[in-house]
Amino acid sequence: MSTALEKRRELLAHHGYGSSPEQILQRLAEGFEVAEKTHCLDALIGPLHTRFTVAGSSVAEALLAPFRHLVVAKTSAAPALTVDLWSSSALPGLPIAPAPWGLVVDDQERRLFHDWRPEMDMVLDQQERRILGRFDDPALWRADQWARPLHRLLGGVLSLAGSAMLHAALVGESGSAVLLAGPGGSGKSTTALACLFAGLDILGDDTVAAAINNEGVIGYSIFSTALADPGYLAQRGFPCYRFSPQVIANETKQLWRLGSAPRQSRITAILLPSVGGGGRTIAERTRGGDFLRATAAHSTFVNIQDRRLALEIMSQMAERLPVWRLSLGEDPAEIAETVRGVIHAPNSGRC
Repeated sequence: MSTALEKRRELLAHHGYGSSPEQILQRLAEGFEVAEKTHCLDALIGPLHTRFTVAGSSVAEALLAPFRHLVVAKTSAAPALTVDLWSSSALPGLPIAPAPWGLVVDDQERRLFHDWRPEMDMVLDQQERRILGRFDDPALWRADQWARPLHRLLGGVLSLAGSAMLHAALVGESGSAVLLAGPGGSGKSTTALACLFAGLDILGDDTVAAAINNEGVIGYSIFSTALADPGYLAQRGFPCYRFSPQVIANETKQLWRLGSAPRQSRITAILLPSVGGGGRTIAERTRGGDFLRATAAHSTFVNIQDRRLALEIMSQMAERLPVWRLSLGEDPAEIAETVRGVIHAPNSGRC
């Protein structure tokens, strides 16, 4: 047994995790089977036709709202991914996760993955391409669950479709887009919301998917939400009065509904934003390696996707696309215009 696996099992034993993903999956399936189904929705998650079925009105709207811009007509064909969710305060007799962020537990074959948190349990069965989950009262959710439900598990299914899940924002116009990449706090949301207020399309604030095909590098929207601190945005002069955030209790960042957004766009450039010291917004060309250093770790370790595939896709993006550093100035309108210039003239050298 590897040292890493031993340490992982010791950690689970320490937290009283006496179950297995197989047991959790069985309990979730039993609960969902007898629950009254209240909502059904078909959507395109990246390239995957996904069918959501939710039992429990108390959680249905909160769970489905971030995906409604991806809705497609229901067909008789079997979906590529099935997501079955139900409302339950807990699974009696099973352990409660010890911390708000919980853990992701997998079986030895890495076929089943259990996203284990105090207010929810979700299991992905990669072989069956099915996610089963139970959710507690949304009033107990953390901000990431409001903005990006299922985000830890979706990467595993997107890998099967040849796509990578990226910790990045995606902003576009007229079918072209730029990827805003970097670690938390670098300015991705600030830049994305500046573009939103200026009328550009936001395909994602923090989590998007990407794939490479004959048409180039394609970016996919997953969640039509953004998280940002209204106080910080107001200090920077953002016209926040035009968009009222949904207040999430006990959280600094609040939820912004982005409304309708394109399902996908062709990515023409990569931007690496950073919160500058004031003054003008400046975009300067840089190297592809800077994109990988800024993004790879944060994209591959926050979900269960195939890391080798994700790194390969990001490496090809770094080779194919121009990469820019974006030092954010004080004027949100200037930030948006600089981004717009890169979208439409990504090879102009300096903007």
